[in-house]
Amino acid sequence: MKALLLDDEILVLNNLKFLLKNFSQIDIVYESTSAAEVVSWIKENEADVLFIDISMPDINGIDLAEYASGIRPKLKIVFITAYDNYALEAFRANTVDYLLKPITLPKLTKTIKKLENYMGDYGSDIIRKSESQKLTPKIQGYVEDKCYIISSREGIFIKAEPRRIVLVSAKGEYLLKNPMTYWEELLKRHQWFRCHRGYLINLDKVVSTYPLFNQTYGVQMQGSKEEVIVSRSYIPEFKRLFSL
Repeated sequence: MKALLLDDEILVLNNLKFLLKNFSQIDIVYESTSAAEVVSWIKENEADVLFIDISMPDINGIDLAEYASGIRPKLKIVFITAYDNYALEAFRANTVDYLLKPITLPKLTKTIKKLENYMGDYGSDIIRKSESQKLTPKIQGYVEDKCYIISSREGIFIKAEPRRIVLVSAKGEYLLKNPMTYWEELLKRHQWFRCHRGYLINLDKVVSTYPLFNQTYGVQMQGSKEEVIVSRSYIPEFKRLFSL
C-alpha cells in the first residue's frame, strides 16, 4: 500500500513515519511538510493513501484532500489533526479515517485495518471475501431518528452532499452514516459504480447516458429525475462498461 505523508510539523511527520514502519503493508513513497510539493507529486505519481494534516498555514487540508481526490479518484484519505471539530466536514472528502493527535500505535493500527478493508485487502481470508460477493448487501439508512434496512438492489444512487451522505431509492431518501469510500468498497462487486467524487450509482438502474460539455457524461437513472454526472476521471471505465 503506497502511502503519501503531509504535515507541516516535522516532529509529527517523523513520528507518523516511525509508527508506520510497524506495518509491512505500508510503503512510504513520499513525505513532505509542503502542500505545494505534495500537489506537484500527486500530479505526476500515484499513491494508495494520503495521510494529511487538516490545519496548515497556507491551505486547509480538507480542501487539499478534495483536490487530490479529483486528480486521483482512487486515493484514500486519512486526516490528522489536533482538533475533533473537523470530523464531520472531513468526511466530505474521500476519507477512510480521522486521527486525533497525538498519534499512537493503537490508533494507527485501527486506521490501517480500515484501509485494508476499504481497499479489499483481506490477506488470505479468501473464503470470507467470496462468500460476501454472493450476498446482496443491505444498506442501513436513516430518516430522522428511524432506521431502515434497504437492499442494495433497491437503491438508485448514493450522493455526497455538504455534511451528509444520502441514499436515493424509489421509496425516498435516507441519510447514511459511513463515508462514500465505505459504500464504494461494499457495493462495487454488486453492480454499483463510482462515477464521480459525489456519486455512486446502481448500474442496473441506468436508463440512458449522454455526452455533456467538458468531456463529461450525464446519466438518467430509473426512478429519479436528478441528473447524475460522470466526471472525466471516471469516463474510460464508464465507456468500457457501456461499450460507448
